[in-house]
Amino acid sequence: MANQAELLLDTISDVIHGLRDYLDEIEFNPKRLEDVEERLDVIHSLTRKYGGSIPAVIAYGEDTRKQLETITGAVDRINELEMQEAKLLEKVAKQGGVLSEKRKSAAISMGKGIETELGDLKMASAQFGVDFQTKPDVNGAPLADGRRIAFDQNGFDRVEFLIAPNPGEGLKPLAKIASGGETSRLMLGLKNVLASADEVPSLIFDEIDQGIGGRVGMVVGHKLWNLSRTHQVFCVTHLPNWRSLATSIIRCKTDR
Repeated sequence: MANQAELLLDTISDVIHGLRDYLDEIEFNPKRLEDVEERLDVIHSLTRKYGGSIPAVIAYGEDTRKQLETITGAVDRINELEMQEAKLLEKVAKQGGVLSEKRKSAAISMGKGIETELGDLKMASAQFGVDFQTKPDVNGAPLADGRRIAFDQNGFDRVEFLIAPNPGEGLKPLAKIASGGETSRLMLGLKNVLASADEVPSLIFDEIDQGIGGRVGMVVGHKLWNLSRTHQVFCVTHLPNWRSLATSIIRCKTDR
């Protein structure tokens, strides 16, 4: 036990010397103490406000930093998006121009075909045209002449069908000047010209026999029968002896 006590005494003496050396090295710095206490207060305040722990505070700080970077880089991002928008609008203008030219070319061919059809339907003097218009839009597609025009998924053309039923009359909107019978015959001619492209499944013709006789009635019946090959056709007629049309309807029903 005496030996153990001596060993303990030696150990305690070493500890005492070490503590004295440590105390001699310590420098009391009130400013440093104040800084540390303030730092601890800030940490406690942050943990109470942003998640309750130091890892939560750090995660919040990282998210906030990312948001700040996004905000500070918003101007560059906006400029980048505006450049992309300008390129896309130029592409829209180019493709829309190609589409418009194809439409105008097709309108000429369609107009000739419809006038031929109308000639068969006792409207030989009628003229058919297609009007193309555009709508200004400051945010629209840019044209070569500096104008900007509105567009949608169908392009930027505003298309309207025009008709001059009688000689000497100027072309006017179809919807405003054609009578009931004329409209039916115009639609019959139009549908025959566009039969392969028209996706409307059922067609109804009312008073299509107005102002026409037997020979033209045969022509109308034949055209209705041709149209029934690609569409379901309903026709309202006031001619009891219009056998060509009746035959067409029966033939249409049989074929379908």
